[in-house]
Amino acid sequence: MLHARTYNLGCIVIHLSPFEWEYRLKEAHQITGYIAEKQLQDYLIMGDFNSFSPFDTDEIDKMTVLKERYIKSEANNPRKNMRGNKFDYSVISCFLASGATDICREFVPASQRGTYPTSTLYKKEWDDPEVAQRRKRIDFILVSPALVTDCTKATIHNGRDADPLSDHYPVSVEIKRK
Repeated sequence: MLHARTYNLGCIVIHLSPFEWEYRLKEAHQITGYIAEKQLQDYLIMGDFNSFSPFDTDEIDKMTVLKERYIKSEANNPRKNMRGNKFDYSVISCFLASGATDICREFVPASQRGTYPTSTLYKKEWDDPEVAQRRKRIDFILVSPALVTDCTKATIHNGRDADPLSDHYPVSVEIKRK
């Protein structure tokens, strides 16, 4: 976690563990505890959460290829990203329970929220169906209750033009302070 202040905003940049949901949940509790301890009011939490949102369950639960891949990869692996045979939503739920708002949910339709992987990761074309079957949202911008009404736009830049930039698509938010 990196916490910086700019324009009177607390910017908390994170990259949570990609290996285990239980470890990510501990990280989430540490971050929300830090926010509470510092009594932060105007903040954004952004980055690679490596976690699924409970707001995306309708989309994620349809991804049978992804689910089968996760279950197969964890069969003989002590590190678990799944809770048994189910996707885990507890990490993002921890941030939401602390009062943070998933701002992309307010502006981006569920079917267009995929942030990872880009087709570049698999050396495929942007519209390849195999990549689309794996695309999920694990990158977020969460905003504090004090900032929600100041957010005028949120975008997940998951179009063809952003594809070669990284293995994750960028996420942005526009904030107009009153």
